[in-house]
Amino acid sequence: MNISNWISVISIVVSLLIAISSWIYTAWTTWKNNRPNVVVSIRHYRLANSMSRYLVIKNFGKVTADIKNVTGKWLTDGNEKIDLSIWEDTTLAPGQDDTIYLPDGIDGKLNVEIEYFRHKKQNKRNKFKDTFTFNINKEFDLEFKIKGGNNEETFLAEIARTLQEMKK
Repeated sequence: MNISNWISVISIVVSLLIAISSWIYTAWTTWKNNRPNVVVSIRHYRLANSMSRYLVIKNFGKVTADIKNVTGKWLTDGNEKIDLSIWEDTTLAPGQDDTIYLPDGIDGKLNVEIEYFRHKKQNKRNKFKDTFTFNINKEFDLEFKIKGGNNEETFLAEIARTLQEMKK
């Protein structure tokens, strides 16, 4: 074989290596981006003089998720146990969420662990596990005061004004 043949063979091999690595990378990024992404968060709602708290689970991913295990554990003492087994063995479509009301009088740090799979693909490769930690006392940081008034009408008027400001 002469030099030109070797150059042709080397260029073919290099081209094949680039094509195969490109195909593998495309398959990997497609798999990674098309996965469920289940997030647990906490929502605080304050109306008049009461604060309501909800634990929210939502699938932000592009495919359906099968929830297998959800556990909640207090990192601080003095709170009743939160039963999150209602979310176990459920399915969340993309963009779907569900809420659980948190009882009044609880505060401290809550640790939530969630284990989920791609829909109908329960193997080790399609298993995801996340942990979320919440400080339930944080509603005091979210609280806002209304200037000049403390009745419910003033409160609702301030909400309406704020929404109109946000729309602009």
